[in-house]
Amino acid sequence: MSPLALERCLNHPSREAACRCPSCGNFFCRECVVLFESRLLCAACLAAQCAAPALLVRRRSPAAASALALAGLLLAWWLFYLAGWALIQWSEHTPAAALSPALAPPRSSTRS
Repeated sequence: MSPLALERCLNHPSREAACRCPSCGNFFCRECVVLFESRLLCAACLAAQCAAPALLVRRRSPAAASALALAGLLLAWWLFYLAGWALIQWSEHTPAAALSPALAPPRSSTRS
């Protein structure tokens, strides 16, 4: 006879154990275990598994945060520089009359 058949549930001593929790090693009946990530876990181990990622807080180092801030500022500067250059190129190749009629040179009126 297998050792599992002789074991009893930790929570329900009158019931036969259906599995052993891989985390804590205790035996439990079918009602006391839950399938979680392809493993049968007891309620206590399931709570510990679910609570563990919430405690982990990933923070960037100050050097990495500074490097990202500098990269963002350089990118913003480059975009504004490029936009200004494009506007200058456009205005140099566009006649003044097309930009604003007030900037157009006055027409010479010749009356005969």
